[in-house]
Amino acid sequence: MFACTQDFVVKQLQQIGGVTLVEPKGAFYCLPLMASFFGPSASAEGFGAIPDADALCRWASFLYLAVHFFVITAILVVLLLVF
Repeated sequence: MFACTQDFVVKQLQQIGGVTLVEPKGAFYCLPLMASFFGPSASAEGFGAIPDADALCRWASFLYLAVHFFVITAILVVLLLVF
């Protein structure tokens, strides 16, 4: 089970363009290199520049909250229409 989960996570990370990682040996850990997603030329529409890893984390948090807001709103609309 452990090896299956590890293989799945590694495979999924390897499919993301710009992500590099060393395949784990033994213990379950994954340390992907995400440097291609931030730097002087990186930016996100509606968010602005992503100059460093902190800004990348803020952008990911912003995206996470935006998606959850959309999903919760959609659920509430459906519930209001059904009931």
